[in-house]
Amino acid sequence: AASKPASVEELGSLQLAGSDRTVVESLNDLILVIGENLKIRRYEIIEGDVVTYIHGGGAVGVAVKFETNIEDKAEFVAMGKNIAMQVAAMSPEYLSKDCISEDELAKMKSITIDSSLNKPDSLPKPILTKLFDKACAEKLFSDEDIAAYEENKKNPYLFNFLSKEAVATLAELAIAGKAEFVNDKIFAGAVEGRIKKQIKETCLLEQAFVRSDLFDGNVAGYVAQVAKTT
Repeated sequence: AASKPASVEELGSLQLAGSDRTVVESLNDLILVIGENLKIRRYEIIEGDVVTYIHGGGAVGVAVKFETNIEDKAEFVAMGKNIAMQVAAMSPEYLSKDCISEDELAKMKSITIDSSLNKPDSLPKPILTKLFDKACAEKLFSDEDIAAYEENKKNPYLFNFLSKEAVATLAELAIAGKAEFVNDKIFAGAVEGRIKKQIKETCLLEQAFVRSDLFDGNVAGYVAQVAKTT
């Protein structure tokens, strides 16, 4: 922080604070002692209003930078630590949904569609019925699976009566009919719901705030509440 090196290589050549050896030399000394390879991969200098949190004896470290005009630093630091703890616990990939690019959203949607089609038991009933009708009509199921389907098709636990081969066949048919099914309103709605759920899980501000004893809502709401009350 004091020297502001421009690269990892420059950092390695600096004298380690409190030592007469360089960072690289000190690192090599430590490698010899513990017998494990160590490498400094990257660093970032963060300036401004920052709160840090270390978890698991150093296994996880979080630094959160804020843009704030909150004058009560005690309240700010308490909020910052709670947000940092949230990051450590929930490992968000993005700050907010606005940080997800169109390409990333398209990839997320494609993966969600394929994973949905590969789990036939989660498909909307109209689509699933089409798959079963095709599998039975074209004898893609064994006689045992056809009989099990006919006997239990109204049973909510139908898939418990089918063989793994039958389930795999349904998944193959679903993938083969992808072009048709992605335009199905019910299926599209289910996919959209799963994407929204992923966004809530992977975007920090959309995540449910883990300290529900302090605030019942998402992280963005918690930050807004603290800003309002201070």
